[in-house]
Amino acid sequence: MKVYIDSSTVIYAFEFKESNSRKILGLIIRGEIEAFINQKVINEVKKFFIRNHGESVWVAVKTILTRHFKLISEGSYSTDKYRGMIKDKDLEHLAAFKDSKLDLIIAYDRDFKEISGYLTPKNFLIKMNKDFNKEFEF
Repeated sequence: MKVYIDSSTVIYAFEFKESNSRKILGLIIRGEIEAFINQKVINEVKKFFIRNHGESVWVAVKTILTRHFKLISEGSYSTDKYRGMIKDKDLEHLAAFKDSKLDLIIAYDRDFKEISGYLTPKNFLIKMNKDFNKEFEF
């Protein structure tokens, strides 16, 4: 299964050890699912970790991202045809997901709720018949 992982899922995976996002990160690291991100995800995650934890933590997170996630190049998708479907802040994520013809987009962001193929981390684990933490939606 090929999935687009939004920055919210990446951040929650590292911030909350018991989260469903962390369980998904484990699936990615073990190669059970093929995860894709774009440069916008990297930029958002970098900004969060440098601001909240410092450069050294960001370097560790970046190492995991570069080893276990596939990068969708900016030139391989176009935001124009999706404008108006979602808020502009999430437009690049939607375009990367749709134009890359991935199976699902996993995020904890209500702005995606009307997008076909969107699942929260908890709902993704349920769909995949994997163990999930009922205490966390993310």
